[in-house]
Amino acid sequence: MTNSTCQIWSTPATLETTMDYGNAAVINSPRAGGRYVVGGMVEMHIQGFDDENKAKITTWIIDQNRLGNSPAHLTQEVVQQIYLTPRLSVLERRDRLIKFLGQRLESIGQDVEVAGKVTDAMSRDKAFMKAWTESLDDNEVGFLISSGEQEGLLEKVRNGNGLRLTTKGYEFLEHLDGANAAASQAFIAMWFDKSMKDAYDMGIVPAIQEAGFKPVRIDQKEHINKIDDEIIAEIRRSRFIVADFTSNKANPRGGVYFEAGFAYGLNIPVIWTCQKEMIDDVHFDTRQFNHIVWTDADDLCIKLRNRIGAVIGDGPLKKQNEGLN
Repeated sequence: MTNSTCQIWSTPATLETTMDYGNAAVINSPRAGGRYVVGGMVEMHIQGFDDENKAKITTWIIDQNRLGNSPAHLTQEVVQQIYLTPRLSVLERRDRLIKFLGQRLESIGQDVEVAGKVTDAMSRDKAFMKAWTESLDDNEVGFLISSGEQEGLLEKVRNGNGLRLTTKGYEFLEHLDGANAAASQAFIAMWFDKSMKDAYDMGIVPAIQEAGFKPVRIDQKEHINKIDDEIIAEIRRSRFIVADFTSNKANPRGGVYFEAGFAYGLNIPVIWTCQKEMIDDVHFDTRQFNHIVWTDADDLCIKLRNRIGAVIGDGPLKKQNEGLN
């Protein structure tokens, strides 16, 4: 790695070399939230953006890296979609500050240096805090820190030089990471058509089982309740959901959009998938999320298993499922 400049913020960054992207530059920028690749003429397009839109791009890069899609690949289409996406609310930005501290602090009671003698580590952490909170400057980060303090989620230590999570902050972080951290099931939202049989039987199901979770598809579950109520109940019980948007081109799956949106609103992780031939027909409201684009059942199984491992981790049934194989 060599010293370089962030192509988004013109701040210090490092340049990585990778075989995956040929001659494309892989930039690792704290101010941009991590590793990314800019393709084609996208760099010139981004440089014409104002800081608010650069902050939205930064949010997207962070989320892609957290999903295991590293480096995040900024294409012209992705940038256009991000441009149409509204900025995060103040509370969402405050919550992302809590999330940053949760992944940054290695042990309970540890703090991040935010004041005092300037060091490389402090500069890096402050850049990441601006990135994670979609902030334009240190004043905005300071406001979010004050909000966290007022709610009892954060506290300053070492005469105000350090910032750490409180017990309430760690409790709140568990809520942000999803209410079902110990759940063993994964809900599947998809097209219930015979053309999807192989994708389900040989792609989605084995990927979920190999990761240590139990797949649940509502049409295969016996129940006596209203179907919508049963769907909502099962999503609430799930650790995550797999939402596949493959469909007949003339008949997009409205139910899948509903189920994915409901889970997303509950902070239940959603893994978005779609067959390659259909990806251009996915609605632009959800196209901003990084979909697993698959060609056949085997391809889907491998990619989904890897994504579950990167985003969720191994489930409570992993050893049990391994014993059955």
